[in-house]
Amino acid sequence: KWSTRFDLRIDQELPFFGRSRTRLYAKIYNLGNLLNDSWGHVNDAEFFTQQVVNSSVNEAGQYVYENFNGGSINQLLENRSLWTVRIGLEVSF
Repeated sequence: KWSTRFDLRIDQELPFFGRSRTRLYAKIYNLGNLLNDSWGHVNDAEFFTQQVVNSSVNEAGQYVYENFNGGSINQLLENRSLWTVRIGLEVSF
């Protein structure tokens, strides 16, 4: 399944002393899910669900690949969603 995520960053430069620059920012990751619980879901397969290739190590320390197993996914993580807001102040001298 397809998944879509929209992120948003808003920043504003503020006056500071001398030649230094200050920037106030807000980052919103997965904005769609923040606005509506049914948007921004992530569908993903769990990493390392199964061994896809049968392999062994020979006497010389080399990997020997013998055959491929079926490509089915054992565990699918569907409809996961998470939104995050980060607010910060960045100062450069």
